[in-house]
Amino acid sequence: MIFFLFCFADHFKPILEQISKLEDALYNIQFEQHWLEAETDRQAIVNEGMSSRAMHKALFESAALIGASVCRWYLLVRLFERKLGMSRV
Repeated sequence: MIFFLFCFADHFKPILEQISKLEDALYNIQFEQHWLEAETDRQAIVNEGMSSRAMHKALFESAALIGASVCRWYLLVRLFERKLGMSRV
């Protein structure tokens, strides 16, 4: 009977070793999955910030271009008013 128990334990030893390796692998996979989820959340926060900054920059550039166009129109009107005023004299 004791011999049977030793043989039985010898047969289960490799299986128990494989189970232990699988437990370690499963723990590592769960840790990596948790880390990847956290990294995805961090990247989403950064992406939202970048999107907001890009939108503000685009609005600022648009306002600057509109201001430059208005300024150019005003200066051209003044220039031609003076030229026309000089030629009439």
